Amino acid sequence: MPGEHALGTTLVADAGAIAAAWVERMLAADGSGFTHRPQDEVRRTCEVYVTDLGHYLLHRDERALRVGVAKEAARRCRIRFPVADLVTAYRVLQDLLWERVGREGTSESAG
Repeated sequence: MPGEHALGTTLVADAGAIAAAWVERMLAADGSGFTHRPQDEVRRTCEVYVTDLGHYLLHRDERALRVGVAKEAARRCRIRFPVADLVTAYRVLQDLLWERVGREGTSESAG
């Protein structure tokens, strides 16, 4: 779909800025496990995820996206990171992307 391609292109091109905004929102959340992790680590992780999501929208490489999410979940479990915080992080990203989609005028089908 054209909207998905445009959003995918935006995610790949602006992954750093989107990740920074995502991290800022997560760090502002009281009680988030992200507040106890090094901010550079969290930002890098978020940037990789945003880039993977963009590539998924561009190429429909669902396997790559699933592998990325599974690896992150497994890594967070190994360091005893609350999985609920990871789920909350994805919800925060969803809200952030909806705001961005609306602001950029991308079609609703891209969400």
